[in-house]
Amino acid sequence: FPVVVGRIAWTAWRDGNASRAMLAAWATAFLILTLIQIRFANSFSVVYAIATGVVAMEVFDALRRGRPEARWMRASGWAAFGLAALLTLDTFASFYGPYLQKSALALQKEGLRRRGLISAHHFLYDVAARWIASRTPPTSGYLDVADRPEYGVLCNWGVGHLLRYRSERPMVQDNFGVYGGRDTFDAAWRYYLTSDEEEAVSILDQLGVRYVLADFQGPGASRPAPWNSMMRLLVDSHGSEKDLASGKTLPALTRHRLVFHAHTDPAGSAGGPLAATRPHTSLGVWEPVAGARVRGSAVPGARIVASVDLTTASGRVHVYEVSTTADEGGRYAFVLPYSTERRFGSAIRTADQYR
Repeated sequence: FPVVVGRIAWTAWRDGNASRAMLAAWATAFLILTLIQIRFANSFSVVYAIATGVVAMEVFDALRRGRPEARWMRASGWAAFGLAALLTLDTFASFYGPYLQKSALALQKEGLRRRGLISAHHFLYDVAARWIASRTPPTSGYLDVADRPEYGVLCNWGVGHLLRYRSERPMVQDNFGVYGGRDTFDAAWRYYLTSDEEEAVSILDQLGVRYVLADFQGPGASRPAPWNSMMRLLVDSHGSEKDLASGKTLPALTRHRLVFHAHTDPAGSAGGPLAATRPHTSLGVWEPVAGARVRGSAVPGARIVASVDLTTASGRVHVYEVSTTADEGGRYAFVLPYSTERRFGSAIRTADQYR
């Protein structure tokens, strides 16, 4: 591209052409912006196409007007244009190919036909966002940035635009990534990667977050997360204490409760676990809560386990479990995030009592 811009700038100076000079200047400006922030490639692509087209037509005309004896030059030019056309078609095929494949599959499978062209991953967020829009308190400022929202929603940054559009709620981070705010972007990473739930809740309080969405991408990338990070606790064990094959135990979340669960396999899902298969079938919407402190007494050193059954609106079941150990005086205490007395919605139903 610098060769193309150089050609336009040289002819602008040679011919005194102001419009060409302006094209060269804007092309250079957007090139620099793109090198600084790759997201400007969207804007740069326009001036790239215009500038490249201008020079390409000049080359084409020069080849067409070439001398008869210079046929090899014209043949080379046509070959170059043919190669460029093939490369362009290849990029189209790589981008649109998956959509065409989904369209073909949708003719055979009812579930895919209902989902449309949206990916399985984004489908989960689309479903969750519609639930948030209809079942959570509305916020100020959706159409007027002068109004401060009452709370925010934390999610994978790569789906922030979709979630904001469908739910009409403010996102802590979105598809602008770090360019939408370095402080909130970094805070989101700290939340999903910390292994201290109290620190995680403190981050949510600082950000004004009322709802958290969690899937296998965590804050928005496939960077490996610590085995006991909030990302793992929310996605792998759904907040419940869980023994791992490595011999380690994922602790239970006591300050987060699951308020909605989405999955991509609606057929035959009743009675199944929350996460049937990986990686695209499970998405949870979580709410930070104070929890209820429950105290009791038992034999000193005894392991005390509390559990309660949860059922999603689709019929999937999950057992929330947390354990503790009685101290030397036989005293123990739990913090339990799910209430069996006050129902907080029909999306997640709890059993009548803890075991």
